[in-house]
Formats: sequence, structure tokens, C-alpha cells
Amino acid sequence: MHSKSRITTIGTYIPNQVLSNNDLEKKEI
Repeated sequence: MHSKSRITTIGTYIPNQVLSNNDLEKKEI
């Protein structure tokens, strides 16, 4: 569960899929 230390309590509420999509969008930019 400690794979990404950057994820705070907010990350717990946000599904992993949403985080993955955000990462993909950042890479596309």
C-alpha cells in the first residue's frame, strides 16, 4: 500500500483508476 508515498489520505478516496488516468494525461501533455 505504500507504493506511492505521494498519495495522501485523498488518494485513499480516489480510485487507483482515476490516479492512473491523471498520470496518462500528464504524460500526453
